[in-house]
This record gives sequence, structure tokens and C-alpha cells, in this order.
Amino acid sequence: DDAGVLSTVRLAAPTVAALLDAAGAPLQQSDSVVPAPSTPLAEGMIVKVTRVRIEKVTERIPLAPNNQRIEDVTLNMSRQIVESPGNPGVQDVTFAVAKINGVETGRLPVANVVIAPARDGVLRIG
Repeated sequence: DDAGVLSTVRLAAPTVAALLDAAGAPLQQSDSVVPAPSTPLAEGMIVKVTRVRIEKVTERIPLAPNNQRIEDVTLNMSRQIVESPGNPGVQDVTFAVAKINGVETGRLPVANVVIAPARDGVLRIG
């Protein structure tokens, strides 16, 4: 069982690790295997490999503008006026994406570059 893909392999190899190497599917990065890589092979043994990958992916995403709040005593207390709505910006965010057997299990931002800064909006509040 290699990352959910079942196959029957018949190769001359002394250990699980040697079998995976001979089959062209060696362990990489944080991959795990059951039984352990150093386990001697036996007839009918089932080997389960879990493929773990960390990849960097960059996505262009919007950068939300902030709103400046200005207290305006000339307005009624419940009134709000958008003086300037502001404009969103654009940023490139690089994520470290974790995948187990090809399925994304999590992502964390590791870097970002502002391409176009956001322009703040102005909100007058009574």
C-alpha cells in the first residue's frame, strides 16, 4: 500500500527499505512505512507507505483596506457616512502546504510581498 495505491510486488530484497528502493519508490522527506524500513521481508508481508510532503505554493490574494474612523459631532449618534470606501490591494503570499498521500492537510503562510498596497477608507461616525 503506497499512499493508498495497492500493488503486489515480487522483488529480491532483504529489507523493506531495499524493497522500496528496488521498486523505484524510495522513502523521501518525512515519509513513513509500516513495518519499519529495517524489517526483514517475509512472504505475504503487507507494507504500508504514507507519503508526507511539504511544498511551497505562492498565491496572489487581495489585501483588505483598513477604515479610519473619524468621530463627527455634527452627525446623529447612529449615523455613519462613508467618506471614502478605500480600495483593496494585492499581495503574493507563499504558503508551506502539508500533504499526506497527496491530500492537503494544512497550510501556513511563510512569506508575503505586497504588489499593490491597499488604500484605507474613511468612515465618519456620529
